[in-house]
Amino acid sequence: MNQYVEMKRRQRQEYEKFLVSDLGEEPDRLYCVAPNTYIRKGDFMEFQDMLDRFAQEREDAVAADLDGNGFIFEMFVYELTAHGYASRRKVEDTLEALGYTSQEVSGDEHMHHGLMKAAKYVLKKRPARNL
Repeated sequence: MNQYVEMKRRQRQEYEKFLVSDLGEEPDRLYCVAPNTYIRKGDFMEFQDMLDRFAQEREDAVAADLDGNGFIFEMFVYELTAHGYASRRKVEDTLEALGYTSQEVSGDEHMHHGLMKAAKYVLKKRPARNL
């Protein structure tokens, strides 16, 4: 079982419970939290607490991966794949999506190892095509 994918799935289900699907509600009672994504203003603090908890959950899972071969590797494989690493060979979009800088990752032995291992894995699994 991929720990990162399972965490993302679980968090997505919880996140979606906050979303307003009927935009017929009065606009002044809604917050836009992302493009075309709305929650009720009254739910904002609970929503923010949830996002903070999600960030802490990921941070804890990264800290618990003592060699970069578990959660960190799975996280980078998922995100590198999602951000088109196999075709573009750039990690910047992936790091930005995760909230990391290249300096942070290169400065952490386990994160750096997990990223390099994941990048090799993604390329081996789906090499870029010659144009």
